[in-house]
Amino acid sequence: MDEPADDILVLRCQEGDAPAWEILHRRYGGLIRRTVRRVAERQGSRSEADVEELAAAVFEALVEDGYRRLKRYDARFPLAAYLRVIARGKALDELRARRRRRDVESAAPPRTETAPEPGVDSAVELRARVDRLLGTLDSREQ
Repeated sequence: MDEPADDILVLRCQEGDAPAWEILHRRYGGLIRRTVRRVAERQGSRSEADVEELAAAVFEALVEDGYRRLKRYDARFPLAAYLRVIARGKALDELRARRRRRDVESAAPPRTETAPEPGVDSAVELRARVDRLLGTLDSREQ
């Protein structure tokens, strides 16, 4: 059985056709991984786990917002080029977001242990102690 041309494949993917997604992944998964790997390496990451996470984020981006990115595809141009642009942009966005989170976490003041705030039991115990101490005073001292 012949596989569909890219324009038909994109339309079938937009319809949620699982076999079409498998074809798209098989046909362009390597291209997407190579693209995000290049971006990740330029940003200082050589982790294969990062590459897989970024590639998964690209495929998620293709389906989010009702397949918005796939619907923008213009069949007059190669799908590979379009997916490369999406992969590059999504990888950069993800890596920048990670870097911002790390920067915020590293800039946060260190957590210090604080005494727990008195709870209901502590307040009841404190009130009982005050009452006992007041009981030891004569009426003039109270």
